[in-house]
Amino acid sequence: MEITATSLPPKEAIDFWETKVPMGRKEYDALADEARSRAFFVGGLAKGDMLQAVKDSLRKALQEGTSFAQWKKDVGPVLEAAGWPGNPQRLETIFRTNMQSAYMAGRYAQQKRTVALRPYWQMSGVNDSRTRPSHAALHEVVYPADHEFWDTYYPPNGFR
Repeated sequence: MEITATSLPPKEAIDFWETKVPMGRKEYDALADEARSRAFFVGGLAKGDMLQAVKDSLRKALQEGTSFAQWKKDVGPVLEAAGWPGNPQRLETIFRTNMQSAYMAGRYAQQKRTVALRPYWQMSGVNDSRTRPSHAALHEVVYPADHEFWDTYYPPNGFR
């Protein structure tokens, strides 16, 4: 019997993404910190239809495991047609920030389901040349899953 591994869409990450609500700067700024995790906001994109198009394109990328390069090809013409002068670095920031937030929200949901079997969590950093000293200092730190440390430091806890 041959067993073939196939990748599956990250269900919990997609579930988190579906709860995001597109909104402009004024709406976003009026939210409490806790509510901001459910907001989808991109600075400079105030038009509702444009914001929704970018959110939809990110959902598709999440569902299909799309790379940044492919997402940029897909969403670039939509942004250009609307007159948004997004540069490649800005697009990469939008992509990475939103993908990592969704993936980590999904991972958090998975970890919460298994906390009885795995009551301690360990921070694991990339530790490459771009790692901030403050993040390197957290590498391999272990705390109980319900420790207040995770309220502040559960990834993503910084971008770029």
